[in-house]
Amino acid sequence: MILIIFGPPGSGKGTLSSAIYERYKIPHIETGKILREEIKAKTKLGKEVEILVNKGKLVSDEVVNEITEKRLSKEDCNNGFILDGFPRTIKQAEMLENFLQDINKKVDLVINLIIPKKILIERIVGRRTCKKCGNIYNLADIHEKIGGIEYKMPPLSPKKPDVCDKCGGELYQREDEKQDVIKKRLKEYENQSKPVIKYYRDRFLLKDIYVTSEKDIMIKKVFDILTEEIKTKDSINQEIREILRYLETRKDYIIWAGFAQYAYTGLKPSPDIDIYTKSLNSKEQISADFQCKGWKKIPYKGFYEHHDKLEKNGTTFDVIYSEPATKLFFTDRTKLKIEGYSLYFISLEVLFLTKLGQLTTAKRSSEKRERDWKTVNTLRDKINIEKIKKLMSKLPDSFWRVGLV
Repeated sequence: MILIIFGPPGSGKGTLSSAIYERYKIPHIETGKILREEIKAKTKLGKEVEILVNKGKLVSDEVVNEITEKRLSKEDCNNGFILDGFPRTIKQAEMLENFLQDINKKVDLVINLIIPKKILIERIVGRRTCKKCGNIYNLADIHEKIGGIEYKMPPLSPKKPDVCDKCGGELYQREDEKQDVIKKRLKEYENQSKPVIKYYRDRFLLKDIYVTSEKDIMIKKVFDILTEEIKTKDSINQEIREILRYLETRKDYIIWAGFAQYAYTGLKPSPDIDIYTKSLNSKEQISADFQCKGWKKIPYKGFYEHHDKLEKNGTTFDVIYSEPATKLFFTDRTKLKIEGYSLYFISLEVLFLTKLGQLTTAKRSSEKRERDWKTVNTLRDKINIEKIKKLMSKLPDSFWRVGLV
């Protein structure tokens, strides 16, 4: 699992990353820590970074990319990792995407921790750190409602004021945790992170999590999200991968329905793939190829005249030829890289209208309706309205009966 965690100073990124590491045993990688280690080890790169830091200059994207790529290439990252403090710029995000593509991997999830500035400042200003052992306390007692969301964060106070419970050391407030410094740091974070957060939101990888409670409750909330993410990954079974490998070698199809929904939104797919082929010959050839691979053609009478339903180990593969679909949707199909494969999908706009059409289907199950609504709500801010208008002017009445032509 490859995770990125965004969040302003004091939002709990470090605590959350440590908890994820303990549970999933994937390394927590902080670019700031790597830079400090390079400086301490007096490597060639470390010496260059030290000069920049001493002059008060920012380390360039090229240098940050180099040290990050070096760290991600280590063996302990083979099963995944957590990135904290990277990427900070679009250039860094693009480097990460290219690096992962080269090793046939991808970012699975980007967690964006959200907390109101007022509460964040209270939390950070309330921190106290032990001078001897580094143990951290928090004097802030937060219990208020902002924007309809209730925030409950009880204090973590020492038994004796200004004395560490663990070692008896003196507690103090760090200089960088004073209010004027915090406000400046939060402003810098907001300006820097906004374009990168948008970058991942546009790729449907971002999950906003409101930090509303004490750490144990927040950790459980994140673990629940990660558990669902792992289930989604597990649903991409061997048979689905067999289909994807095959389709990557062709150009005469488009993937639609549930798997297109997964590609665009990350919502868990059902164990099947549906495609439209560009011609009747393509449909016949693909169907024959899979029957030769041990897939069974099962009797099926649906809406389409040219529709083969194939099955193997509980996974179904629907291969369909529809002349109206070819005319309407092939010219605007989209090529996406998903699960390491470069594949052709229906466009965002077609998926959006498909889900609206399926919501009008009386026999649609409640579970599928819920997923359809999630897709419609996720896509509505991404679609091109002019494309939607153009498509709707061409759609036949049958679209609204079955969800697609």
